[in-house]
Amino acid sequence: MTKPLSLFAAMLLASAARAATADLSNAPLADVEALALDGRRDAMHALCYRHKYGIDAPQDFGKALRWCSVAAVVGVDSSQVLLAEMFHDGDGVPQDFGRARQWYEAGAEQGHPHALLMLFYMYDGGGGVEVDRPRALRYLERAAADGYEKAVEELDRQRAASRVI
Repeated sequence: MTKPLSLFAAMLLASAARAATADLSNAPLADVEALALDGRRDAMHALCYRHKYGIDAPQDFGKALRWCSVAAVVGVDSSQVLLAEMFHDGDGVPQDFGRARQWYEAGAEQGHPHALLMLFYMYDGGGGVEVDRPRALRYLERAAADGYEKAVEELDRQRAASRVI
């Protein structure tokens, strides 16, 4: 991280408690940026998402990393998961399974179902961690219990393959 990002992050952390008040999916990029700079967590996440995927903003992994990092640090679970994906897949950053796991775990602590599913895959297959089947299944079962369709489907596959009792 550069020094300006650190100062920028500190400024945002100081005002991060401001609540979301409106849907930002159709808001102009400049408006979302202004709201994020004012400490709106939903705006921070919107910039993370927009820049990661190039939706309503140019795809820019540097900006995605900046906004995902800031939003993740202030506890936005969806941004924690997007940041984890960036490290997991090496999108705009060197691939780092340890940092991916760290951010997936942060999202999982808040009950984010995709974070739980990704931790299942990591611990089931040894993706950057030691294989730990019981731990993997706990993550999968928790995501499925929350009704996350992808996790329900994976749990059904595991049962069909007799990998879950």
